[in-house]
Amino acid sequence: MAGPNPLGAAYVNYPFIWECKALNARNWRALARNGLEREFPRYAAQVALYQAYLKLTNPLLFSAINADSCELLHFWVPFSAERAQLWSDRAANIIAATRAGELLPRAYKDPEKFPCKICPHVARCWR
Repeated sequence: MAGPNPLGAAYVNYPFIWECKALNARNWRALARNGLEREFPRYAAQVALYQAYLKLTNPLLFSAINADSCELLHFWVPFSAERAQLWSDRAANIIAATRAGELLPRAYKDPEKFPCKICPHVARCWR
């Protein structure tokens, strides 16, 4: 319920969530330059859902480790109820479609695209 003041913030409201990711140097620099929402919207959605469903709407402490140099990056992510609701609704729509036996459009048009290639369900999905 209490603790140190990370990053010397003017005001720290406990409890808060801490999320930490390891990124390669290119992605780490892009995150530092462009911010979480622009560079990694999926991480922004992830932390908003954590905040919403855990009912911890205080700013979240986000840390990124440069996996190539071990440099650290830390910043606060304010809660976005709109972002949390949008992604929660998306998940609910996927579940409803699955239960109804409907196939939703694929995110990618090519099974050789990187996200499809690494997915363990690629063969089943493209069958």
